[in-house]
Amino acid sequence: MDNKDAKQCHRLFLSELATMVVCGYLVYLLSTTLEGGLDIRLILPGAVLIFTLFQGCGYWLYRDQAASGKSVNRTTVLRIFSLLKRVTPVVIGLYPLFLLVLLFADRGALFVPFNLFGLILLFFSIAEYVNYYYFSMNIWNFKTRSPSDLSIELAAFNQKEE
Repeated sequence: MDNKDAKQCHRLFLSELATMVVCGYLVYLLSTTLEGGLDIRLILPGAVLIFTLFQGCGYWLYRDQAASGKSVNRTTVLRIFSLLKRVTPVVIGLYPLFLLVLLFADRGALFVPFNLFGLILLFFSIAEYVNYYYFSMNIWNFKTRSPSDLSIELAAFNQKEE
């Protein structure tokens, strides 16, 4: 990679990190505005989104380190991302499962504005997951659905591992 690629990877790493911190702070602020203090209806989807953003942050840090010529254990990193690709849908599924429990246990707690915000956070978690592990979701290649960099690396890695 040239210096321009290294700078772009570093910029993307910092962008993911900033998004993760801002999202966490906003969820915390919104959740503490309630009379009861921290609310699981916001903490859970916020944590899911932060977990998903953390993966993007880790990926761009890995790419930044590799582009800067620093030693990176590529095999270990890609094994971790292969595992995260399988674990993340389970983590994402926790919030819909929680909403299902609320539907049967406490309908009054289900139909509140915070759950709408939680669903928006869940949507962004799913979008980020697809963006990292399947295809890049940006305006320029949304119709073509070109594979993301991580999906290409994981496909090559998994084929080599078999």
